[in-house]
Amino acid sequence: MNLGDLVKWVGFPGATAQPEEKYGIIIKKIYTHLSESSDRLNVLWGGGTIGRGLYQETVEVISEAD
Repeated sequence: MNLGDLVKWVGFPGATAQPEEKYGIIIKKIYTHLSESSDRLNVLWGGGTIGRGLYQETVEVISEAD
């Protein structure tokens, strides 16, 4: 997952909070230095809100940025 990728919220089992818009663009990748899979994402959702520190597993890439 990279900056500018279009993503869809898929959530995770037991998740109660969901963004109003299910599609957004990755605007920041937060590197944890533990492993690439533990990196977090900030996503600008279609409604203008920002999801901060999202686990990569909670979103699915729909279209990669060029």
